Amino acid sequence: MLSKSRFNRRLHMIRDLIVDLFFQLSEMIKELNIESEYIIDSFPVKTCDNMRIANSKLIQGEIYRGKKVIMRRWFYGFNVHVMVTTEGIPVEYTFLPESKHDSEALKQLPFNLERGSRVYADAGYTNYKIEDMLQQAEQIELLVARKNNSRRKREPYQEFLIESMRKRIETTFSEIITLLPKKIHAVTDYGFILKVIMFLFSYTLNKIEN
Repeated sequence: MLSKSRFNRRLHMIRDLIVDLFFQLSEMIKELNIESEYIIDSFPVKTCDNMRIANSKLIQGEIYRGKKVIMRRWFYGFNVHVMVTTEGIPVEYTFLPESKHDSEALKQLPFNLERGSRVYADAGYTNYKIEDMLQQAEQIELLVARKNNSRRKREPYQEFLIESMRKRIETTFSEIITLLPKKIHAVTDYGFILKVIMFLFSYTLNKIEN
């Protein structure tokens, strides 16, 4: 049996292969997704508890500290932003430090989708410039929920549609958070992110099989 350190070294050697396999699989999923509808949301992955921040060697800096209002908890680590199909199958992802605004994820996600696709997201992903760019250049409609003070209001039926689409995947993200190990062993941020990617990959495979 491989020791933990040797296993980790081998894992790092095949990182690019794992990432490539995920995105090859996601392209197949997108081709089969006739509806061409997707949802973006995120979940936090902490690297340590708040009381241990000062001793953290994996990552350092206030940029990694943020609060999840819904959970009423502070986190120190990353937010994993995931694009999923309406059936809850992950097809794209990106990582951001916990304190970064959700809209920053839109700049990092590939948005490698068919023309005419629709992507739903909550108000935290508001970025009018990216909405316009996707619509004009790729004919991808990014439907982000609007806040009451938004400069671009939506019709009530549109807000209802966005909210109902997002609620369809709440179970998916609850499953991901529940199934993630309580502690991810890693000595570098590179290794930490790699293990989360592996989890997403295996979760995607499991969703397809079921």
